[in-house]
Amino acid sequence: RCVACGDEIGIAKGHTLPPQNHHQHAAGVGRIRWQLVVYAQPNG
Repeated sequence: RCVACGDEIGIAKGHTLPPQNHHQHAAGVGRIRWQLVVYAQPNG
């Protein structure tokens, strides 16, 4: 999740977080800062 704008993305196992230029903000929103949000899904 981008802390500045709230944009969220999904990442598959083995892939890395997107680069800093993955998306752009409008002026005044602030710089892109990714926050890792984890959801553990139980098996069964």
